[in-house]
Amino acid sequence: QYIAAVGTFSAKGEISVWDPRQSRAIANLHDPRSIRGGVMQLQFGPDGWTLFASHRKSEAIVQWDLRKEAVTALYE
Repeated sequence: QYIAAVGTFSAKGEISVWDPRQSRAIANLHDPRSIRGGVMQLQFGPDGWTLFASHRKSEAIVQWDLRKEAVTALYE
């Protein structure tokens, strides 16, 4: 699996997941309930389908399931 995640520092804190082989975004992640401020850090889980994100105006870690493009947990 060859994908990359890129987060914006804008107030919306959007995250794009890119497949460099296709040269395009394969997912655009945004959940206003869990995102507060720009993206500070991103980390893939060991399974390659989980993405963890931290945001500028929050002490929480957001856990995404990339297959569902949905938040699966919020660690506060």
